Amino acid sequence: MVLRESSGKEILNTDIPAGSRGILSVVGDFIAYSAPSPGGRSVYLRREPSWKPELLCRSSSELLEVADGGRALLVANRAGIALLDLHSCAETSLIHNGELTFDQASLSPDGKWMAVLGIRDSDHSQIFLKEMGSAGSDALVPLTSGDRWIDRPRWTRDGREIVFVSNRDHFLCIWAQRVDSVMHPVGDPQPLLHMHNVRLSPSHLSRVAFNLSVSSASVLFNAGDILANVWTARPEN
Repeated sequence: MVLRESSGKEILNTDIPAGSRGILSVVGDFIAYSAPSPGGRSVYLRREPSWKPELLCRSSSELLEVADGGRALLVANRAGIALLDLHSCAETSLIHNGELTFDQASLSPDGKWMAVLGIRDSDHSQIFLKEMGSAGSDALVPLTSGDRWIDRPRWTRDGREIVFVSNRDHFLCIWAQRVDSVMHPVGDPQPLLHMHNVRLSPSHLSRVAFNLSVSSASVLFNAGDILANVWTARPEN
């Protein structure tokens, strides 16, 4: 695990178990991560200035984001999406799985809304919006149609667009859906980056290996780059 300031100064560089998954708080004052442990997984915190590991609880939930002003973690578990309180370690359910399996929840910059992915099967998924504090899955607002595969919904810094990867044009490309002030979709999703070149594409990566992040001016993602050589041979006389 390596943590650097924007200036490049390294403030943490330490070994952690393979298979660990970490998230950083918005202000950068602590890291939460889930690591393999005997009998399952454990959640740890590392806080400034010492950055020493603190065992928070035993949990198999996937850590998604720091929420509630740094007082909780947004997590995905077998039941759906929940909040994991950093003081009590209790999980409060936000969305229950049913016909759809919910995953990849992401909070708006002001923390008032959540974008969440509802997965129907390996070829069909859909982004929904949920106002934080509203109860039940019936409070979900559909943002996209469910006729294609969509993954990794991420908010832009101004909270007016959600960026995601989708095969809506039969290739895995990066798209953005604009929302209005009351969080309703504005028009259709617009392409940010087409990746129709077979050589370079996220389709070469597994879903677990692919990730997407959005900054104020850039989109960061990983893709597989495939190269090959063509050889010719002549039989010896």
